[in-house]
Amino acid sequence: MKNKKSLLDTLRLLAEGQQKLALQALDAYESLVIATIKNNNINQHEIEHLLDGMPDFCYDDAILVLYRKLCRYYFDINPAATAD
Repeated sequence: MKNKKSLLDTLRLLAEGQQKLALQALDAYESLVIATIKNNNINQHEIEHLLDGMPDFCYDDAILVLYRKLCRYYFDINPAATAD
């Protein structure tokens, strides 16, 4: 019973850490994505760099929404790369 409780406590701590990490990622990516769109940034390298890093956190709904928003923006710039 003690091992089971210990395992559950460990899993809970891991899940809490993952949630905190997702919130940090959201803070970082949200400002970058909003600035990219607001400033009509068409630098494909910068946009692709954002798109490459964000899927690591797309288990979080807010980041997934942000990722899809950036994909829709990038589609007008480079449809082939966005679809790929």
